[in-house]
Amino acid sequence: MKLYSILIFEDQKLKEIKYNLSEISYFYRSQAKNTMVQICGQMIEKMEKNTLYNITEERFQLELKIYGFSDLKTLFVVTDLEYPVHVAYELLYQLANTNQMDTIWEKYQDPSKLDHLTKINEKLDQTKVILIETIDKLLERGDRLEDLLDQTEKLKFISGGFRKESAKLNKCCLLF
Repeated sequence: MKLYSILIFEDQKLKEIKYNLSEISYFYRSQAKNTMVQICGQMIEKMEKNTLYNITEERFQLELKIYGFSDLKTLFVVTDLEYPVHVAYELLYQLANTNQMDTIWEKYQDPSKLDHLTKINEKLDQTKVILIETIDKLLERGDRLEDLLDQTEKLKFISGGFRKESAKLNKCCLLF
């Protein structure tokens, strides 16, 4: 889950930009930044006020998700596909209502800290793994119990034969 960029436009001009393109090759970073600005600039022309937008672009061997919102200023958030949608929309809401871009940028770098649903899903995934391991162990134990039952039946059958054979042998050799 990666937040690549936040772009703020006023009157169709880029006012502020924040980005982290460390996952993109050094030689393509400048081009990636310019392309993000260009895509967002093209989206501004088509956007209606007070409407949320969400598009997917494949550039620089990355699949980018671009979220936009237009009001007094036009806001864009560029993330990867794994970034939770509702967290991106919350980020847009925070940007629309405050001017603290640096603190918002830092806060939303790791959405798992902010998103209770993501935390719950992570815990559920961990629980699923534990349950699967437990079920596997129970199945193995059940197989071992079946093997023990089979061995018990064999021993019971063999011991019955042994008892009969020893009774026959004891009848023929009575000394008293």
